[in-house]
Amino acid sequence: MGLIMGGDLLRAELEEAIARVVADRSRGCGGGGGDGAGENGADVEKWMEGLTRKRDLADIKELREDIMVPEYCNAGGGELQKLNAWFGPEGTVTPLHHDLYHNLFAQVLGRKYFRLYSASISNDLYPHRETMLSNISQVDLDNINVNEFPRTGDVEFMDGILEEDVRNPRKT
Repeated sequence: MGLIMGGDLLRAELEEAIARVVADRSRGCGGGGGDGAGENGADVEKWMEGLTRKRDLADIKELREDIMVPEYCNAGGGELQKLNAWFGPEGTVTPLHHDLYHNLFAQVLGRKYFRLYSASISNDLYPHRETMLSNISQVDLDNINVNEFPRTGDVEFMDGILEEDVRNPRKT
């Protein structure tokens, strides 16, 4: 049983929190405001779809109130810059990328396969040239085209399967 971001909210409590939010939304008690959460099941489903697209927990007040940021996040003396949540179904695959900020990744349910590369070999992973996508690789790691991306085949990496949490520093 894993912990969320080092806090004391256990998986079962998270499931209860999500169920409570969904129930409140389905009764129209979740703040209203035309956010797609009305009386019927279709509205609740629409609200849940919106939930999976939101990343900043400040946008999901009901869940944010249930998550404690652990003390060690303040250890560096700075302020917490971002608190994001990523929701996805089983089998979700994220393209190879680097984040623009330090990351404490917590896997709440299930497991996540991680593959980590040194920041020093970023160019060998062929990032997109467009500014909006410059932190995302063009390479499909499941099907590497060695003719198009010849430097990618032999780069070293570390990998593992995450079931609780890991800290990933931003690329420097």
